[in-house]
Amino acid sequence: GLPGIREWTDRNFSYAGYTLPFDPRDFLDTERLRQKHHYSNDEKIVIASIGGTAVGQSLLGKIAQAFPRMKKQVPELRMILVAGPRLSVEAFPQVAGLEVRPYVHNLFEHLACCDLALVQGGLSTCMELVATRRSFLSFPLQRHFEQNVHVRRRLANYGADRSVSYADLTAEALATRALEAMHAPVRYQ
Repeated sequence: GLPGIREWTDRNFSYAGYTLPFDPRDFLDTERLRQKHHYSNDEKIVIASIGGTAVGQSLLGKIAQAFPRMKKQVPELRMILVAGPRLSVEAFPQVAGLEVRPYVHNLFEHLACCDLALVQGGLSTCMELVATRRSFLSFPLQRHFEQNVHVRRRLANYGADRSVSYADLTAEALATRALEAMHAPVRYQ
């Protein structure tokens, strides 16, 4: 004779949704953010981040390989690779328009004004991108339960599962997918 838990919970509680460390409304003015972080309005900004671990070095390497192909099609492209504390910035090629930084303070602010983010696939970063309505592609680690099941299911709830399998991805295919994502309209729920 007890009530169903779902119905009882719906009557007695409010759902908070995903809790962010910032209010997305504070980041609606992307022009102001771009000025604050020294990004010009006439350039396309792509930020690639792997969450500060060394496990994403091959992903950042492949993104760096894809950059010249992307830049050829979008001359105003500027890409920032965030290597994190465990990877040397010298491990990546020096190419005009490609910056490799060991750390970016308040990375979520930079992501909130970029034209495309290329990320490893962790929940926090992906949800920040959804909340600020930024285009992105995520590359979940193979056989990583959280990134392949939990995060993807959570993103699917918002119509924002933008995951790409890294296993057989070439630099050419990555460049094509990234440019398609950058130019596609954002329609997250």
